[in-house]
Amino acid sequence: MTMYRVQAQGAPHDIEAHTYVQDSDGLRFIGSDGVTVAIFTSFDWMKVVKPVETTA
Repeated sequence: MTMYRVQAQGAPHDIEAHTYVQDSDGLRFIGSDGVTVAIFTSFDWMKVVKPVETTA
């Protein structure tokens, strides 16, 4: 999993997801189980913050 930061509607949002897709629906973040965890129809910018460390 990776942590992403998205600037949208004047505020930053932190999203933990496996990957992302930008298509006609907007910017979608997808979890490791294939479920969409967030959708942004408009945003200012997006960046990768850091990999999420898992503890065993």
